Amino acid sequence: MNDFFVVVRGCNERTCYSLGRLLDQYVGINHWKLVEATPFEETLRKCYREGMQADRPYTVTIDADVLPAERAFQNMVAELDGQSDDVFELHGQVLDKAFQAYRQGGIRVYRTTYLKQLLETVPLDGKEIRPEAYCVNQLMSQGLKTVRSSTIVGLHGYEQNYMDLFRNGYVLAIKYNWLWKELESLWCKMASGDPDFRMLLLGAYTSQVNKNTSVLDKKTFPEEVDSLLAFLQCPEKPALEIVSSKWIADTLEGFEQPVEAHNIDRVRQADYQTFPGQLGPLHTMWRHGLKSIPWFAGKTLEVVASKLKQLSKVAPK
Repeated sequence: MNDFFVVVRGCNERTCYSLGRLLDQYVGINHWKLVEATPFEETLRKCYREGMQADRPYTVTIDADVLPAERAFQNMVAELDGQSDDVFELHGQVLDKAFQAYRQGGIRVYRTTYLKQLLETVPLDGKEIRPEAYCVNQLMSQGLKTVRSSTIVGLHGYEQNYMDLFRNGYVLAIKYNWLWKELESLWCKMASGDPDFRMLLLGAYTSQVNKNTSVLDKKTFPEEVDSLLAFLQCPEKPALEIVSSKWIADTLEGFEQPVEAHNIDRVRQADYQTFPGQLGPLHTMWRHGLKSIPWFAGKTLEVVASKLKQLSKVAPK
């Protein structure tokens, strides 16, 4: 139990308390800590510092909207421990409610020795849309490696407040606008039996008339949304009872993916096969046309520079 420390990244999620009780059960009260900060860049800085201060071989970071399966952390740490020393991070896979699919995200394991380097790469507040991915990519550009966990380690986005679901729908519709047709089809199908998907749709439709990306930060999301939900007679969910590890295991075991979710996977997979490791590059060209040429040129140069840097380390002298 002493070889890793868990840092929870929270922002008043409905599942935060349950996650804490699960961590008490899974790893013990002295082996995890909750970090709450804004903006997200400051959360990252605090996470890395907490991991460095705990001084364990491995540091786990987990978002408070993730409900981990029993032994998820131990399994991920063992998986990273079996990798070569130049693999600095293992990214967990979760069952994501919004996408109704297994996806990478929400939980990572880092080799603590690399946290200082990651801390030094945290971008200025608001400069990058995905600050943590930016930090990881900076270390990868130095020849270091990251891998995806081979197992599903928990649930993401389950049992959340309507307000957070509304915001998530808003954000996903902007971030994945190249998948909007498929997402809308999935959410409309699921909404008939689950009000969570009605909230996702409501947030997504709102984003169609308000493209303000500053609301990607939860702390800056308009308070007027509370009034909107009240007008629509959607009272917020009550406090969540403590979620059990058995419920998490049963939910994972009983999952059946809808056909509409298969369509999302198909579109994403086609793009990844064309440009491995990049998120939606073909759709970046589709969205932005000729304006995306500098982006493609930059990505090409970035890959070439990384390869040359790696070759220079092994070239004969």
